[in-house]
Amino acid sequence: MLGVSLKCINSHMRKMQRIAPQLFPILTPRQMDIYILREVMGMTHPKISKYLGVTWQTAARTVYYMRKKGIYLQPNCLHRVDTYSPWMDSKVTHKF
Repeated sequence: MLGVSLKCINSHMRKMQRIAPQLFPILTPRQMDIYILREVMGMTHPKISKYLGVTWQTAARTVYYMRKKGIYLQPNCLHRVDTYSPWMDSKVTHKF
């Protein structure tokens, strides 16, 4: 593809995701299942692990990373939610 190997593309995508994870709110089917079972159904991590056949650590880690990325469930909608807190003022380098 345009003279660039798939390995090179994947490497750059992983690097970009590591640098700016907030730009990658795409969920895998398993991430979606775990998050819905936890946030919508209210299942515990051990119950999720039995239901999906994963370890409870995987379930807990998945929910943690998704929250860290800013993905929250709202009624009938799964998407990133941008939030603002007053402590962020000191982090702003360019105000519009």
